[in-house]
Amino acid sequence: MRVVLGPDYGQSTLLLRIMVFLPLFSTLTNIFGVQIMMALNMKRPFLQSIFLSGIVNLIIIVPLCLYYQAVGAAVAVMLVEILTPVSMFALLVRAGVADEIVFANRQPRLAGL
Repeated sequence: MRVVLGPDYGQSTLLLRIMVFLPLFSTLTNIFGVQIMMALNMKRPFLQSIFLSGIVNLIIIVPLCLYYQAVGAAVAVMLVEILTPVSMFALLVRAGVADEIVFANRQPRLAGL
């Protein structure tokens, strides 16, 4: 960061290290939420998961920002981005859809073998 942006942006390296997995969890949220839940007409559980994540973010970001400034905001964003696909997957498990998703490519076992 210092080479490209100069010495004033040296602390942004820590923020990037905290948020390095943000694209991964955003992709999982898209897959579980938009691609699967919406396709299965699970709009209400999808919205509940998004709403829960938003409420959790509002609760944890204020104290984290007060005590840790930008690092606290980055941690709050990462925690919520982890919570969102986990809660969506839990709702898919509860609905009985996750087994079909996880084990879709598994070959059926022959009886007696």
